Amino acid sequence: MHLVIQNAADRDVIKLAGRIGTSEARELMDELPVLDQLKSSSLEVDLEAVEYMASAGLRLLFQMQRQTSQQGVDLYIAHTPERIYRVFEMTGFVKLFNIQKA
Repeated sequence: MHLVIQNAADRDVIKLAGRIGTSEARELMDELPVLDQLKSSSLEVDLEAVEYMASAGLRLLFQMQRQTSQQGVDLYIAHTPERIYRVFEMTGFVKLFNIQKA
């Protein structure tokens, strides 16, 4: 699991990669304070390189959305692989996020 934060002209981008299971999501939760340092009003979470996401990964994204919403930052999920998108569909999370397929 990897996390990379980039600043683009009109948005901040967090790129996740690898497997996001329970232990990886826990590690990423510890990094959420970095969201307080966002420089724009839009945050893209890029899932293109995510191979697997457990329910803990969904909770992580939900927590990210709650935190950014409190800061007035719009969060959207981009480049979602089909296998990960299906997890969002099965759990009903597609209704909770602004999400794009890859």
